[in-house]
Amino acid sequence: MLFARCDFAHTGSVPRARACAQICGLEAHETSDNDEAYAILKAHLRALRGQRCLQRGGTRFRIILEANLGDFAQQVGKRAVANISDAEVVCTHQHCYGVFTGPTSKPRYVFKLREKLRERALVYHSRLVTVNPYADPDLPRAELAAQTRRQFEQQLGAFRTVFNVPKALLSTVRVTYSGKADRDNQRTARTQDDLVMALLFGYYYAALLVADAGGVFTRSRRNALATEQPAFMFH
Repeated sequence: MLFARCDFAHTGSVPRARACAQICGLEAHETSDNDEAYAILKAHLRALRGQRCLQRGGTRFRIILEANLGDFAQQVGKRAVANISDAEVVCTHQHCYGVFTGPTSKPRYVFKLREKLRERALVYHSRLVTVNPYADPDLPRAELAAQTRRQFEQQLGAFRTVFNVPKALLSTVRVTYSGKADRDNQRTARTQDDLVMALLFGYYYAALLVADAGGVFTRSRRNALATEQPAFMFH
């Protein structure tokens, strides 16, 4: 889980001509079920509300859930819309909560974020929020935040362009982006890229919403899905 505050006018020393994306919170925890994911989300939002930069009147949180993961986005999205009054769930389809990601989407995410990195307009907040309620209770919060930040930066450093060279002579080279490839460009379970992917598609859809480019919208209490939706399985 990653929370980014996007100021599309200007922030601090960042010139007005450039937008600033500020990473305010990180959570790294392999949840066992949707209840744990929702509990972490609530705890994280509670801590974010204590940040001075987010205490202005009218601040709303936009939750971007990956809809490919079984019923995760549907269950967490439905509960968030019903119970969190200052939050909205970002959607790309009328029949369900969340956004759909896939191999063909990654280049768009990467190119959008690459522009931000080139501008040096992606920064950490001075008080990074990490409040994982399932972490070791004896671990100081500052150390938990530092560990999570290191994990994120390791993932970011390992995320790269992957060239899959086919064995057939007339086949084309397939290009993808991943943090889960080994030296031979083969997928490995030894590394993860979940925090980087959260940043990639999170910033992409946040920018689309602000630009009012279409294809993405939000759901809240006022326009929640009216009927119980079936569980959708993808991939």
